[in-house]
Amino acid sequence: MRERLAAMLTALATAAFVAAAVAWPISYRRAIGVAAFGPDGRPAAVVAAAGSFHVLLSDVPTGPMTAWTVDLRRGSRAAFEAERDTVVVAADRQWGDTVVVPPPVAMTPPTVTHNRFGLAAGFGRDPLGQPGTWFAYASAPAWLVVPLLSIVPATGARRWAVRRRRARAGRCLGCGYDLRGSPARCPECGRPGSG
Repeated sequence: MRERLAAMLTALATAAFVAAAVAWPISYRRAIGVAAFGPDGRPAAVVAAAGSFHVLLSDVPTGPMTAWTVDLRRGSRAAFEAERDTVVVAADRQWGDTVVVPPPVAMTPPTVTHNRFGLAAGFGRDPLGQPGTWFAYASAPAWLVVPLLSIVPATGARRWAVRRRRARAGRCLGCGYDLRGSPARCPECGRPGSG
């Protein structure tokens, strides 16, 4: 069970790493982003633009029509930067969606301060004048994000190579003990053998 969970997490981390590595060079030409909407359409978005990754989280409801959906967007860097500076929440009126959000209104951006490494973060309350709601923003340069995302896949690849080498040599997959004398169970760690 533990190994299966580790394999799933490694696969998810590998997918995130590959997506970030592909989005990094694209982000210098155009902005690309993914937004996921939870219950009542509460958004969480990741955008790659201008060599940086930006994350926006909010609990502003955008309506039941967007609940549990994913949206992929791409556009110019200038359009992304204009939208980032004035976050706009719009309702989908085409389907007769009843939304608690008022008509699209520009919201004051969070106070964002970049440090010398290009990291930034901001937090705000009551966006669009809705009491009890919040939003958070974080930004990090791709040269920092991509190597950090590569740690788990690299560790998983190393672990896979070690286990494969041990299996070929007739050794225990867990501890590496030679199993030629007792192929049914490892005398060192007690793990069942492959033969």
